[in-house]
Amino acid sequence: MDFPELISKSRDHLVEQIRDYSRSQKELWQQVPWLSYEADGRSSTLDPYVSRPYHDGTMEIHLFSSFTMDCPIYVDLSNGELVRKISSGLTREVKIISAENKYVFPIANSLERIDAQRIIDSLEDRANGPLSPIGNRIRKESLDIQNNENPMSKIYTRD
Repeated sequence: MDFPELISKSRDHLVEQIRDYSRSQKELWQQVPWLSYEADGRSSTLDPYVSRPYHDGTMEIHLFSSFTMDCPIYVDLSNGELVRKISSGLTREVKIISAENKYVFPIANSLERIDAQRIIDSLEDRANGPLSPIGNRIRKESLDIQNNENPMSKIYTRD
């Protein structure tokens, strides 16, 4: 038996199952941008991890791994795909690409990080708190800008 080959195949199979699990929650992921908007500004400081979903339709998966520290991994909230973001220095255009297996594999140790229902429950709890004065002002400005460019809906889709 060739153990390195067997282990590699097992790893690749596990990574595909992780991807399938995230994609299987598509309908839940699509709710996260709206709920993030509702939850943002509920404290005296704004949380970029809460505002990113309604600004760019992605959510960073917080993992503590040597792989992910250098290269964060995200969930594309339109479809549940596990992705990375690549910036093209000069234009600052950000491309979203599928995350390589080596970045997905560490999620196996923290599956709760891609449990969309758990994330929704947390956002709903947070959204029930009072808005801070600064949170109210900044959220309104952010939503006004977004509504002028692309109206936000409760179910997110990527154009």
